[in-house]
Amino acid sequence: MKDIKSIAIGFLSCICLLFIMGQTSSHNIKAKSITIVNDAGDTVLHLGSHKQGGFVTISTNHEDTSIYLGINDDENSELLMRNKTLNNTVFLGSAKNGDGRLVVSDASSNQNVFVGCNDGEGFVATTNSKGETTDSMPKYKSK
Repeated sequence: MKDIKSIAIGFLSCICLLFIMGQTSSHNIKAKSITIVNDAGDTVLHLGSHKQGGFVTISTNHEDTSIYLGINDDENSELLMRNKTLNNTVFLGSAKNGDGRLVVSDASSNQNVFVGCNDGEGFVATTNSKGETTDSMPKYKSK
């Protein structure tokens, strides 16, 4: 019987809280940052801001950032993904000049695929772990 009483009190308390919260006139939540933690207290999701704009990070249970979505130092947007050893494996974003690019790297962060713009035209290139271009379309011309 005590468990039912506790459940009823908890339920009614939640209803009261919802009524109280519903009486505010604002439909927005404003905060400088929002952090979500796991049961151990480690940050696993963070919404925040810095001088360039907003960002979201998703972290492992050890607070190692695995995914970053936000604005970079050049004020361009980017998505960065890391593997479990924290090496960059995927980058989707803009170069300093604003051109779009997608970079896919191997487990050791060696760039293997690049898709983007080069001198105003589309460009796709593959490289090996030594950074040597293995193929490209159109053919890469060093300057």
